[in-house]
Amino acid sequence: MIIWPKRRLAGPHGAHDVVNPRMVELEVAKEILSELFDIRTHEVDEMIRQRMEERQAYDQAFNLCAA
Repeated sequence: MIIWPKRRLAGPHGAHDVVNPRMVELEVAKEILSELFDIRTHEVDEMIRQRMEERQAYDQAFNLCAA
């Protein structure tokens, strides 16, 4: 699972957690995918991980062919 760091802002009423909007967008997308495919969110994480590995392998193979 991809975890983006939170930032803390100090204001007049103390420190507040600031949620990374990209993280919120990612979590919403995972929930949509889990409902669409009728699977659990950890299975969506696995799908994303596999896709990233496939993309990385493709990019490496493409870069080797281009050299």
